[in-house]
Amino acid sequence: MTKSNNNPNNICPFLGLSDDTTSHMAFTSPENFCHRCKPIVQIKLEHQNDYCLDAEFKNCPIYVNDAGKRMPADLVYDGRTDRRSAPLDRRILWAGIILAGIFVIITLFFFIRSFNSRENQPIDSFSISAIQSLTAIASSPTSLPPTEMDTATPTGSPSSSTSLPIFTATITLFPTLTPTAPTSTPTITFTATPVILKTATQIPPHSLEVPIGKDQLYLIHKVADGENLSTLAEKYKTSLEAILEVNSTLVIPIRIDAVVIIPLKNDDPLGLPKLEPYQVTQSQITPETLAELLKVDLALFKSLNDFKDGEELVKGNWVLIPR
Repeated sequence: MTKSNNNPNNICPFLGLSDDTTSHMAFTSPENFCHRCKPIVQIKLEHQNDYCLDAEFKNCPIYVNDAGKRMPADLVYDGRTDRRSAPLDRRILWAGIILAGIFVIITLFFFIRSFNSRENQPIDSFSISAIQSLTAIASSPTSLPPTEMDTATPTGSPSSSTSLPIFTATITLFPTLTPTAPTSTPTITFTATPVILKTATQIPPHSLEVPIGKDQLYLIHKVADGENLSTLAEKYKTSLEAILEVNSTLVIPIRIDAVVIIPLKNDDPLGLPKLEPYQVTQSQITPETLAELLKVDLALFKSLNDFKDGEELVKGNWVLIPR
Protein backbone atom coordinates (compact mmCIF):
# COMPACT_ATOMS: atom_id res chain seq x y z
CA MET A 1 0.00 0.00 0.00
CA THR A 2 1.33 3.48 -0.87
CA LYS A 3 2.37 5.34 2.26
CA SER A 4 1.65 9.04 2.87
CA ASN A 5 3.20 11.13 5.62
CA ASN A 6 2.67 14.85 6.21
CA ASN A 7 4.45 14.98 9.57
CA PRO A 8 7.83 16.65 8.92
CA ASN A 9 9.30 15.18 12.10
CA ASN A 10 8.85 11.67 10.70
CA ILE A 11 10.33 12.36 7.26
CA CYS A 12 13.99 12.05 6.31
CA PRO A 13 15.49 15.56 5.92
CA PHE A 14 17.49 14.39 2.87
CA LEU A 15 14.36 13.45 0.92
CA GLY A 16 13.67 15.88 -1.95
CA LEU A 17 12.90 16.38 -5.60
CA SER A 18 15.62 16.13 -8.24
CA ASP A 19 16.08 19.90 -8.45
CA ASP A 20 14.75 20.98 -5.05
CA THR A 21 16.09 19.73 -1.73
CA THR A 22 13.38 21.54 0.23
CA SER A 23 10.39 19.85 -1.42
CA HIS A 24 9.34 16.24 -1.81
CA MET A 25 6.28 14.10 -2.49
CA ALA A 26 4.42 13.34 0.74
CA PHE A 27 3.85 9.78 -0.48
CA THR A 28 5.97 7.00 -2.02
CA SER A 29 6.82 8.26 -5.51
CA PRO A 30 9.53 7.85 -8.21
CA GLU A 31 9.95 11.64 -8.02
CA ASN A 32 11.53 11.42 -4.56
CA PHE A 33 15.35 11.53 -4.55
CA CYS A 34 17.93 10.91 -1.85
CA HIS A 35 20.24 13.94 -1.45
CA ARG A 36 22.37 12.19 1.16
CA CYS A 37 24.18 10.07 -1.44
CA LYS A 38 26.24 11.21 -4.41
CA PRO A 39 25.09 11.25 -7.10
CA ILE A 40 21.48 11.80 -6.07
CA VAL A 41 19.21 8.95 -7.21
CA GLN A 42 15.58 7.90 -7.13
CA ILE A 43 14.74 5.74 -4.13
CA LYS A 44 13.06 2.34 -4.28
CA LEU A 45 9.40 2.69 -3.26
CA GLU A 46 9.63 -0.01 -0.59
CA HIS A 47 12.58 1.79 1.01
CA GLN A 48 10.65 5.09 0.96
CA ASN A 49 7.75 3.35 2.67
CA ASP A 50 9.92 1.71 5.36
CA TYR A 51 12.40 4.52 6.06
CA CYS A 52 12.18 7.84 4.16
CA LEU A 53 8.52 8.57 5.03
CA ASP A 54 8.71 7.01 8.48
CA ALA A 55 10.24 7.80 11.83
CA GLU A 56 12.62 4.90 11.10
CA PHE A 57 14.61 7.16 8.72
CA LYS A 58 17.26 7.56 11.44
CA ASN A 59 17.99 3.81 11.09
CA CYS A 60 18.35 4.02 7.30
CA PRO A 61 21.83 2.82 6.23
CA ILE A 62 22.17 5.86 3.96
CA TYR A 63 21.27 8.28 6.77
CA VAL A 64 23.68 6.56 9.21
CA ASN A 65 26.66 6.47 6.81
CA ASP A 66 28.72 9.51 5.89
CA ALA A 67 27.34 11.82 3.23
CA GLY A 68 28.54 11.51 -0.35
CA LYS A 69 28.54 7.74 -0.66
CA ARG A 70 26.89 5.98 -3.58
CA MET A 71 23.40 4.52 -3.09
CA PRO A 72 23.44 0.69 -2.94
CA ALA A 73 22.03 -0.80 -6.14
CA ASP A 74 19.28 -2.70 -4.32
CA LEU A 75 17.84 0.57 -2.96
CA VAL A 76 17.72 2.43 -6.30
CA TYR A 77 14.27 2.78 -7.86
CA ASP A 78 13.77 0.72 -11.03
CA GLY A 79 10.38 1.26 -12.68
CA ARG A 80 10.68 -1.93 -14.78
CA THR A 81 10.84 -4.22 -11.75
CA ASP A 82 9.06 -2.25 -9.07
CA ARG A 83 6.27 -4.45 -7.79
CA ARG A 84 3.90 -1.52 -7.22
CA SER A 85 3.31 -1.12 -10.96
CA ALA A 86 1.96 -4.67 -11.22
CA PRO A 87 -1.60 -3.97 -9.93
CA LEU A 88 -2.13 -1.29 -12.56
CA ASP A 89 -0.93 -3.61 -15.34
CA ARG A 90 -3.28 -6.33 -14.11
CA ARG A 91 -6.21 -3.90 -14.04
CA ILE A 92 -5.55 -2.89 -17.65
CA LEU A 93 -5.31 -6.58 -18.65
CA TRP A 94 -8.58 -7.44 -16.91
CA ALA A 95 -10.29 -4.42 -18.45
CA GLY A 96 -9.24 -5.64 -21.92
CA ILE A 97 -10.52 -9.17 -21.21
CA ILE A 98 -13.88 -7.84 -19.96
CA LEU A 99 -14.32 -5.59 -23.00
CA ALA A 100 -13.47 -8.49 -25.33
CA GLY A 101 -16.06 -10.68 -23.56
CA ILE A 102 -18.72 -7.96 -23.95
CA PHE A 103 -17.93 -7.74 -27.68
CA VAL A 104 -18.32 -11.52 -28.14
CA ILE A 105 -21.65 -11.56 -26.24
CA ILE A 106 -23.11 -8.69 -28.30
CA THR A 107 -21.99 -10.33 -31.56
CA LEU A 108 -23.62 -13.65 -30.58
CA PHE A 109 -26.80 -11.80 -29.60
CA PHE A 110 -27.21 -10.19 -33.03
CA PHE A 111 -26.32 -13.48 -34.79
CA ILE A 112 -28.94 -15.48 -32.87
CA ARG A 113 -31.54 -12.75 -33.32
CA SER A 114 -31.00 -12.66 -37.09
CA PHE A 115 -31.11 -16.47 -37.27
CA ASN A 116 -34.41 -16.65 -35.37
CA SER A 117 -35.98 -13.98 -37.58
CA ARG A 118 -34.99 -15.89 -40.72
CA GLU A 119 -36.20 -19.21 -39.31
CA ASN A 120 -39.65 -17.80 -38.38
CA GLN A 121 -40.36 -16.35 -41.84
CA PRO A 122 -43.57 -17.80 -43.44
CA ILE A 123 -43.12 -20.22 -46.35
CA ASP A 124 -44.05 -18.52 -49.64
CA SER A 125 -46.87 -19.76 -51.95
CA PHE A 126 -44.44 -21.47 -54.30
CA SER A 127 -43.08 -23.65 -51.52
CA ILE A 128 -46.62 -24.49 -50.32
CA SER A 129 -47.67 -25.60 -53.85
CA ALA A 130 -44.58 -27.76 -54.20
CA ILE A 131 -45.24 -29.45 -50.86
CA GLN A 132 -48.90 -30.10 -51.74
CA SER A 133 -47.94 -31.65 -55.10
CA LEU A 134 -45.42 -33.95 -53.44
CA THR A 135 -48.02 -35.01 -50.87
CA ALA A 136 -50.60 -35.82 -53.59
CA ILE A 137 -48.14 -37.93 -55.55
CA ALA A 138 -47.06 -39.82 -52.45
CA SER A 139 -50.72 -40.76 -51.76
CA SER A 140 -51.39 -41.86 -55.38
CA PRO A 141 -51.75 -45.68 -56.00
CA THR A 142 -49.52 -45.45 -59.04
CA SER A 143 -45.79 -45.46 -58.32
CA LEU A 144 -42.59 -46.46 -60.07
CA PRO A 145 -40.10 -49.10 -58.99
CA PRO A 146 -37.02 -47.64 -57.31
CA THR A 147 -34.76 -48.42 -60.30
CA GLU A 148 -36.99 -46.55 -62.72
CA MET A 149 -37.24 -43.52 -60.40
CA ASP A 150 -33.47 -43.30 -60.23
CA THR A 151 -33.01 -43.45 -64.01
CA ALA A 152 -36.10 -41.52 -65.17
CA THR A 153 -35.46 -38.37 -67.20
CA PRO A 154 -38.05 -35.56 -67.18
CA THR A 155 -39.66 -35.07 -70.59
CA GLY A 156 -42.01 -32.22 -69.70
CA SER A 157 -45.02 -34.12 -71.15
CA PRO A 158 -48.08 -34.46 -68.87
CA SER A 159 -49.73 -37.25 -70.99
CA SER A 160 -48.04 -40.20 -69.28
CA SER A 161 -50.22 -42.07 -66.81
CA THR A 162 -47.26 -42.65 -64.49
CA SER A 163 -46.85 -38.90 -63.89
CA LEU A 164 -43.10 -39.43 -64.06
CA PRO A 165 -42.33 -35.97 -65.45
CA ILE A 166 -44.49 -34.31 -62.78
CA PHE A 167 -42.80 -36.26 -60.00
CA THR A 168 -39.32 -35.45 -61.20
CA ALA A 169 -40.13 -31.77 -61.74
CA THR A 170 -41.71 -31.51 -58.31
CA ILE A 171 -38.58 -32.81 -56.60
CA THR A 172 -36.45 -30.39 -58.54
CA LEU A 173 -38.59 -27.39 -57.60
CA PHE A 174 -39.04 -28.32 -53.92
CA PRO A 175 -37.08 -25.76 -51.89
CA THR A 176 -34.73 -26.92 -49.18
CA LEU A 177 -35.22 -24.85 -46.05
CA THR A 178 -31.70 -24.55 -44.75
CA PRO A 179 -30.97 -21.96 -42.06
CA THR A 180 -28.11 -19.78 -43.11
CA ALA A 181 -26.08 -17.25 -41.21
CA PRO A 182 -26.84 -13.61 -41.95
CA THR A 183 -24.88 -12.25 -44.86
CA SER A 184 -23.82 -9.20 -42.92
CA THR A 185 -22.74 -9.26 -39.32
CA PRO A 186 -23.02 -6.00 -37.40
CA THR A 187 -19.63 -4.94 -36.15
CA ILE A 188 -19.32 -3.18 -32.83
CA THR A 189 -15.89 -1.82 -32.07
CA PHE A 190 -14.80 -0.99 -28.56
CA THR A 191 -11.74 1.13 -28.07
CA ALA A 192 -10.30 0.95 -24.57
CA THR A 193 -7.88 3.72 -23.81
CA PRO A 194 -6.42 3.42 -20.32
CA VAL A 195 -5.93 6.79 -18.71
CA ILE A 196 -3.32 7.04 -15.99
CA LEU A 197 -3.63 10.15 -13.87
CA LYS A 198 -0.59 11.17 -12.02
CA THR A 199 -1.23 13.72 -9.36
CA ALA A 200 1.05 15.05 -6.68
CA THR A 201 -0.31 15.43 -3.18
CA GLN A 202 -0.64 19.13 -2.40
CA ILE A 203 1.05 20.09 0.85
CA PRO A 204 -1.61 21.48 3.20
CA PRO A 205 -1.36 25.06 4.50
CA HIS A 206 0.47 25.83 7.73
CA SER A 207 3.11 23.21 6.97
CA LEU A 208 6.87 23.50 6.79
CA GLU A 209 8.18 24.97 3.50
CA VAL A 210 4.76 26.56 2.71
CA PRO A 211 4.65 30.40 2.59
CA ILE A 212 2.63 31.99 5.40
CA GLY A 213 1.20 35.51 5.54
CA LYS A 214 -0.58 38.05 3.39
CA ASP A 215 1.34 41.26 2.63
CA GLN A 216 4.74 39.95 3.80
CA LEU A 217 5.26 36.22 3.20
CA TYR A 218 7.33 34.12 5.59
CA LEU A 219 8.64 30.57 5.27
CA ILE A 220 9.12 28.22 8.20
CA HIS A 221 12.10 26.14 7.05
CA LYS A 222 13.90 23.14 8.55
CA VAL A 223 17.65 23.40 8.01
CA ALA A 224 19.19 20.60 5.93
CA ASP A 225 22.77 19.37 5.79
CA GLY A 226 25.07 21.89 4.08
CA GLU A 227 22.77 24.88 4.62
CA ASN A 228 23.57 28.03 6.57
CA LEU A 229 21.98 31.45 6.99
CA SER A 230 23.96 32.94 4.08
CA THR A 231 22.89 30.24 1.62
CA LEU A 232 19.28 30.51 2.83
CA ALA A 233 19.32 34.29 2.39
CA GLU A 234 20.63 33.94 -1.18
CA LYS A 235 18.16 31.19 -2.04
CA TYR A 236 15.06 33.03 -0.77
CA LYS A 237 16.12 36.54 -1.92
CA THR A 238 16.51 38.04 1.54
CA SER A 239 19.45 39.02 3.75
CA LEU A 240 21.26 37.62 6.76
CA GLU A 241 20.23 40.67 8.78
CA ALA A 242 16.53 40.20 7.89
CA ILE A 243 16.60 36.55 8.96
CA LEU A 244 18.26 37.42 12.27
CA GLU A 245 15.73 40.22 12.86
CA VAL A 246 12.58 38.02 12.60
CA ASN A 247 13.92 35.00 14.53
CA SER A 248 13.62 35.81 18.21
CA THR A 249 14.79 32.40 19.46
CA LEU A 250 17.35 31.41 16.83
CA VAL A 251 20.51 29.75 18.16
CA ILE A 252 23.76 30.62 16.31
CA PRO A 253 25.42 28.73 14.74
CA ILE A 254 22.41 26.94 13.34
CA ARG A 255 22.34 23.15 13.34
CA ILE A 256 20.75 20.55 11.08
CA ASP A 257 16.96 20.23 11.64
CA ALA A 258 16.79 23.67 13.27
CA VAL A 259 13.59 25.56 12.37
CA VAL A 260 14.20 29.03 10.87
CA ILE A 261 11.72 31.75 9.85
CA ILE A 262 12.69 33.35 6.51
CA PRO A 263 11.15 36.64 5.25
CA LEU A 264 10.70 35.97 1.53
CA LYS A 265 11.98 38.56 -0.99
CA ASN A 266 12.74 41.14 1.69
CA ASP A 267 16.36 42.04 2.53
CA ASP A 268 15.53 45.09 4.70
CA PRO A 269 15.42 44.24 8.42
CA LEU A 270 13.71 47.53 9.33
CA GLY A 271 10.07 47.13 10.27
CA LEU A 272 10.18 43.31 10.45
CA PRO A 273 8.52 41.86 13.58
CA LYS A 274 10.10 39.49 16.07
CA LEU A 275 8.58 36.06 15.48
CA GLU A 276 8.76 32.54 16.85
CA PRO A 277 7.77 29.32 15.02
CA TYR A 278 5.19 27.22 16.86
CA GLN A 279 3.86 23.74 16.08
CA VAL A 280 0.23 23.10 17.06
CA THR A 281 -0.21 20.24 19.55
CA GLN A 282 -4.02 20.02 19.54
CA SER A 283 -6.57 19.09 16.89
CA GLN A 284 -9.49 21.28 15.77
CA ILE A 285 -8.34 24.34 17.63
CA THR A 286 -9.28 27.82 16.40
CA PRO A 287 -6.85 30.76 16.08
CA GLU A 288 -8.88 32.61 18.72
CA THR A 289 -8.43 29.81 21.26
CA LEU A 290 -4.74 29.39 20.41
CA ALA A 291 -4.07 33.15 20.74
CA GLU A 292 -5.67 33.11 24.17
CA LEU A 293 -3.58 30.10 25.26
CA LEU A 294 -0.33 31.67 24.00
CA LYS A 295 -1.18 35.12 25.38
CA VAL A 296 -0.65 36.95 22.06
CA ASP A 297 -2.56 39.73 20.31
CA LEU A 298 -5.36 38.07 18.29
CA ALA A 299 -5.52 40.65 15.48
CA LEU A 300 -1.74 40.57 14.89
CA PHE A 301 -1.71 36.78 15.21
CA LYS A 302 -4.43 36.39 12.54
CA SER A 303 -2.80 38.95 10.24
CA LEU A 304 0.67 37.37 10.38
CA ASN A 305 -0.71 33.91 9.55
CA ASP A 306 -3.51 35.09 7.22
CA PHE A 307 -6.11 33.02 9.08
CA LYS A 308 -9.57 32.75 7.52
CA ASP A 309 -12.78 33.24 9.50
CA GLY A 310 -13.91 29.96 11.01
CA GLU A 311 -10.60 28.24 10.21
CA GLU A 312 -9.57 25.28 12.37
CA LEU A 313 -6.00 24.19 12.95
CA VAL A 314 -4.95 20.58 13.36
CA LYS A 315 -2.18 18.90 15.26
CA GLY A 316 1.17 19.33 13.49
CA ASN A 317 0.41 22.71 11.85
CA TRP A 318 3.08 25.41 12.03
CA VAL A 319 2.21 29.03 12.81
CA LEU A 320 4.02 32.30 13.49
CA ILE A 321 3.85 33.71 17.04
CA PRO A 322 4.56 37.47 17.48
CA ARG A 323 7.07 38.22 20.26
